[in-house]
Amino acid sequence: MSKERSDVYSGVPHMTKAKYVEQTKGGGKSVKKVLQPQQDTKPKQSRLDVKDQKQNGLVPYYGYLLDNTILDKMVLDNLISRCIMMIEDREEIIKPTTQRERNRVLLDILTDRPYNTMEVLKDVLQESNPQNTDVQELVNRMQCYESFDEYISCQDIIIHEHIGKLQRNYLMFVNDMDCRTDILDHLYETGVLDTEEKEEVYNVSITRHESNILLLSKLVLKGEDAYGKFLEALRHGQYYEMASDIEKTAVSEFEIQWCQIGKKQLRDREKKK
Repeated sequence: MSKERSDVYSGVPHMTKAKYVEQTKGGGKSVKKVLQPQQDTKPKQSRLDVKDQKQNGLVPYYGYLLDNTILDKMVLDNLISRCIMMIEDREEIIKPTTQRERNRVLLDILTDRPYNTMEVLKDVLQESNPQNTDVQELVNRMQCYESFDEYISCQDIIIHEHIGKLQRNYLMFVNDMDCRTDILDHLYETGVLDTEEKEEVYNVSITRHESNILLLSKLVLKGEDAYGKFLEALRHGQYYEMASDIEKTAVSEFEIQWCQIGKKQLRDREKKK
């Protein structure tokens, strides 16, 4: 595996993410621009520059991904189910009004992870966009480099196993469940959801998929007791196999650590607002 970065995607010159953002700042509309490769002027290195050089192979492809992909739907759901993104990250990612800005938020979170996220994004793009030949071509050209993980202390962040199970099964929840049935009623009757929360999730103006996403975003903040009642609600709604699959889900030590990192970085971003 080569350590050189010269063999990058031909349409995306090697440059730092901060430089690309600066040159394309302005409109939400995607505009093709001819960008010059980064000059070797050796200025004082920023934290982002150092991190990019150490391990983040995504940065050379940042501009192309920003303008030519849809990252806030299937890709995001898949990244959540792999514990690379947190369920709580979704609200921040989908808030902007343009696709380009939503992509930017997701990519900024992804490239800020202190480990190499490139390989998992390649897999997710391949699975989520099989018919998009441009994206598939990019995936084939993306080069993975030696990773140097940055240490982040997360000892103060406690992630219980049930959080990992909710994350791991996120795709199944949002795609295969219909919470606007006996599930929602049971969660309300057992005190997991209050009246306002139930009405928000049951809103008929949003899709079944959106209702499921909204319910999961609330459950992940409710604690282990609420998780147990959610399993009861699934069985009450005759989702016996789904409840069984969740209970059998194994959560690895790495996945717990990724969730800790994701939670810590989420808190850090919230403090800066």
